[in-house]
Amino acid sequence: MTDDKVLMALKVLEEPPILRKMGDKQLNVRVKLSMTDTHRTFCKQALVDSGSSTSCISRKFVKENLINT
Repeated sequence: MTDDKVLMALKVLEEPPILRKMGDKQLNVRVKLSMTDTHRTFCKQALVDSGSSTSCISRKFVKENLINT
């Protein structure tokens, strides 16, 4: 991908409500979660942690939405 295309893609991500910077160190993005077993989808805000070495999901969200784990 050329530098110009990368810059254009980043500008699109900056447009609300896709990308929201919260404070100096927190980045939230709108995501669409699709369950592969039930085919249900959820549109939610997700926190991007660039220093994280694993993925995680809220236990409360999983329980309230009856998501199989």
